[in-house]
Amino acid sequence: MSNLIQDTRYGLRGLWRQPGFTIIAVCSLALGIGANTAIFSVVNALLLNPLPFPQSDQLVTIDQSKPNFDLGAIPYPNFRDLQKENKTLSAMAISPLR
Repeated sequence: MSNLIQDTRYGLRGLWRQPGFTIIAVCSLALGIGANTAIFSVVNALLLNPLPFPQSDQLVTIDQSKPNFDLGAIPYPNFRDLQKENKTLSAMAISPLR
C-alpha cells in the first residue's frame, strides 16, 4: 500500500511540473471517453435494443426510385395514396428515421 501512495505522489508531482502535458493528456482522455460514450449510445439505441413494435421481424421498408437517385423517400401524398389502396400490409406508417 505504501508503494501505491509513493507512486501516486510521484505521478502527481510529474504532472504538476509539466502543465502543458497534463492539459493535453486530460483533454485527450476526455475526448476519447466522450466519443466512446456517444458511439455506444448510438449503437445501443439502433442495434442492440429491439424495435418497439410487435412482431418486428415482419417489418418491411417501401422506397420510391427516382431518376438520378437509387432510392428515395416517398412524398407524403404518394404515401397517403399507398396507404388508402393497401390490401396486403396490415398497417403502414412513416418513419422519421433515416
